[in-house]
Amino acid sequence: MNSIVYGGGWGGLPADPVLTPAGFLRHGSPAINTASTPVLPVSAKDIHGEVRGANPDLGADEYVDSDTDHLPDFWEMAHLAASLPMAPPTVIPTG
Repeated sequence: MNSIVYGGGWGGLPADPVLTPAGFLRHGSPAINTASTPVLPVSAKDIHGEVRGANPDLGADEYVDSDTDHLPDFWEMAHLAASLPMAPPTVIPTG
C-alpha cells in the first residue's frame, strides 16, 4: 500500500482514511503505521516537522500522540499551548 487515495485506487487505502476537515489523520485512521516503506521512500519528517517512526503513516501527516489522549501533538501545541499549566516561577533566595 502506498497511497492514501480513498477507495484503493492506484494502490491506495481501500477504506475511509479518517481525516480531519483539514486533511490530517485522526485517531483510529487505518492509514496510521501502514506505509510500505520498501516500496515508497518516506521523508524523515512529516508536514509539521514531526519525526516519522519505524512504521510511518500513509500521506504527508504522521499521527503523533505522545500523551495518548487521542489528540495529535501538533494540534495540542497549536490550540492548547497557551492554556497549558505552567510551572510556577523559581524563586532564588538572595540572602
